[in-house]
Amino acid sequence: MLYRFDNFPGFGAEDFDAFAERKWGSNMFNLERMKTRARLEALGRELAGPLEAELGGLVYCTTVDHPHIFNLRQVREMWGFYDRPAEERSELMRVVDRDLSLKERVEDPVPEHHTAVTGVGVDAAGVTLFLRFHANALLDRRNLAARLADPMEEAQWAAAVSPLSPAYGFEFNGNRMKPAEAAKGIAAVRAGLDGLSGWFRVERRLSHDEVCDGPRMLSIAAAELPSLIGLWRFAAWSRSNDRLKIARGLKEERKQKARKLSGFEAGDTVVVTAGLLSGKSGTVVDVDLKGRVRVQLGRVNIEMDPKLLRKG
Repeated sequence: MLYRFDNFPGFGAEDFDAFAERKWGSNMFNLERMKTRARLEALGRELAGPLEAELGGLVYCTTVDHPHIFNLRQVREMWGFYDRPAEERSELMRVVDRDLSLKERVEDPVPEHHTAVTGVGVDAAGVTLFLRFHANALLDRRNLAARLADPMEEAQWAAAVSPLSPAYGFEFNGNRMKPAEAAKGIAAVRAGLDGLSGWFRVERRLSHDEVCDGPRMLSIAAAELPSLIGLWRFAAWSRSNDRLKIARGLKEERKQKARKLSGFEAGDTVVVTAGLLSGKSGTVVDVDLKGRVRVQLGRVNIEMDPKLLRKG
């Protein structure tokens, strides 16, 4: 790694200058942006301890520091943000990719446009703490809209929003609301999600004095990110926050794939071809998500490797 900071040093003028408009599409300024990325990575490492309870399995990521297809070949800003574990993200992306048209996927390949994201952003103007949904974050956006459509969720929404300081703003479709307004204005927030164009943002811009001092910036992030992460957890789709009833369908898809790979289906008559039970015949009861086959052999119900079976 070319740059690494053992301790987060704060952000300064050189970080903001790295994202001047004239530099967005040029590889000549990659080293400048790499240094900013190293600062974001140091911030993430130092936040891991203070935020351990809130993260609960979330992983810290940074966006790319050079022009790439994943930023539409322009590095306008960089983020250090929290994301789902890899397996859960893969599940989500399968659904998003299925629902986006081919034209939408080609025109917008930016990964951070397809999921809800929360974290720290650096651009030419400074540093922002944020929660953001792009219009193409279909699954997370619909999941939040579904929660807000349930009258039983009003109190939970207010509880998720209320920890945010008044310095934060909710912005969508040209509207701006303070947290207290958003907590009570569920109908307006839901309408904004349903008709979203561009970004749905919950964020505040930090002052240069706040971000140039490393320990001070670290303290602010450690104090305020838990509220944003809590709001992210309220909104974002997960197996345990599935208001669209997708998890059941994903599980069935995985089971179908496992059955296809194993070559067996429930009800198949099979013969054991090796081992202590060689020559015994039975009936397939189920195929699990890993492709293991459960077979009823007389009174014994046993899980077996499909390689040890053939159809009888």
